[in-house]
Order: sequence, then C-alpha cells, then structure tokens
Amino acid sequence: MKNFNTLLFLTYFILSTLGTTVGVFAQSNVIPDKSDNSQKNEIDSFLSKLPSLESLIDSALFHAPMLKMQSLDLRIKDMEINNARKNWSKNIISGNASYNYGDNLILSENLGLGQLSTNSKADSHYSVGFSLKIPITTLFDHQDLRKAEIELQKTEMQRLILVKSIREEVNTKYLNLTNAYQKYKILLDDFESHEINLQNAEKDFLNSRISVQEVTTIKMANSKAKLELTDAKSALSSAIWLLEELVGFQLKL
Repeated sequence: MKNFNTLLFLTYFILSTLGTTVGVFAQSNVIPDKSDNSQKNEIDSFLSKLPSLESLIDSALFHAPMLKMQSLDLRIKDMEINNARKNWSKNIISGNASYNYGDNLILSENLGLGQLSTNSKADSHYSVGFSLKIPITTLFDHQDLRKAEIELQKTEMQRLILVKSIREEVNTKYLNLTNAYQKYKILLDDFESHEINLQNAEKDFLNSRISVQEVTTIKMANSKAKLELTDAKSALSSAIWLLEELVGFQLKL
C-alpha cells in the first residue's frame, strides 16, 4: 500500500510538471496582435505635413503688421525720451562767448553848440561765460521726460498683449484646421459607404429585391452625405486659408 501511494504521488508530480512546462511553452509562443498598435502609431499624411505649432507662431509673429507698427512706435518713444532729456539739460546749463574790438568813444560838448570833441582809444575784449541754472521746478518736475518714459512703457505692454493675442489666434486657427480635416475625413469615409449602398440598392431595385421607396430613401441619404461632404471640404479650405494668412506663407499639404 505504501508503494502504491508513493507511485501515485510520483505520477501526480510528473503530470503537474509537464502541464506547467507546456503552459509556459504555449505562452512563450503566443504572437501578439500588432494591428492595434500599428493603427495607433499610424500618422496621417495630411497632419504629418503640417508644421509644428511653435514654428507657425514664430512665423505669425514675424509677419504680423501690427507688431511691425509697434516696433516703429517703440523707436519713436525712444527718440522722444532722448529729446526730453536734451531739453531738460538745456534748461539747466547754458554758456556764452564773445569777442569785441573797437574804440572807446568819449564825447565832449565843451566846444559849443553843434560841435563835438572826440577822443578814442582802440581796445579789444574777449569774454567767455558759463552759467548753471538749477531751478527747483526743473530738477523735480521734468514732466516731459516722465511722460515720454511712461509712453514707452505703455507701448511695450501693448506689444506684449499683442504677442499673446497672436499666439492664441494661431493656436485657435491651428485647432480649427485639424478639426476641419478630421470632420472632412470622417464624412468622406461615410460618403464612400453611402455610394456603395446606393450602387447595391440600384442593383437590388433592378432585380426587384427592394421597392421604389427603399431605393429612394437610400438616394436621399446619399445626397445628404454628399452635401455634408461638400460643406466640410469648403470649411477645410477656409481653415487652411485663414491659417496661411496669419502665418504669412502657404502650407504645402
């Protein structure tokens, strides 16, 4: 009896080991389905041709007419600040120089009415003057300079706001374009299905397998799909044009 139990245990152990080995071997030879991964990794040719969002933004900032105007305004504000500083310094510092050569004329009326006695001596004079005027109002209240500096800061802030607005607009136009393309692609696939259904329906109608009402319903659905596809194509073309106008170059799609 003891030998029989031992033999039974050894048989069970061998069968369990073989089952585990077969299971592991079977798992090691399982070929994974790569179809899902290939679909996820597939890149649409249209979208792959689109430049990156940041490159589109950089191009839009470079071509933006409003930003070019802002650059000119900044140059003007710099000139106004320099002029204000020069005018402020003129109000404080002034100088003069003069050179004179001539006679010191002495008049005498001792000779009688209508007669003048003159005595002259030639002499030359050269003088240089320098003055420093420091009015309190000039030192502490140079409003022209302060106004020019404030105007410059205001223009710089307006430029930052404009840059932010352009970035947001490019992002919106970019998303509108990709969404318009996705919608067009979906409707194109649907339209192809409607075309196949219509062809089959016409064959079935000729073979008297469907009624006139049924084939008419399928034709109406096909016409609706065609109109939706046309609208989607127009929306896609418009989205492409709007983005091209914003970034300043033609997209090669």
